[in-house]
Amino acid sequence: MNQQASRYFVPNPSHYPLVGSAALFLLASGAVLWMNKIGAGPYVVLTGFAVLLFMLFGWFGRVIDESEGGKY
Repeated sequence: MNQQASRYFVPNPSHYPLVGSAALFLLASGAVLWMNKIGAGPYVVLTGFAVLLFMLFGWFGRVIDESEGGKY
């Protein structure tokens, strides 16, 4: 019985789900502040969008690097 080793890739743990949760919290909090006409609302929403973009580019960038590196 000669079996080849299967190539099964398990990615490392990532901090991006936590970053995404923080971004969604900032977006929701900023929207509530903005709707209640509190001055910081738009800035909190913009911060939430910035954190969300950081998370998306970082996470998908990591997936692309793993794919291009031949890990799967």
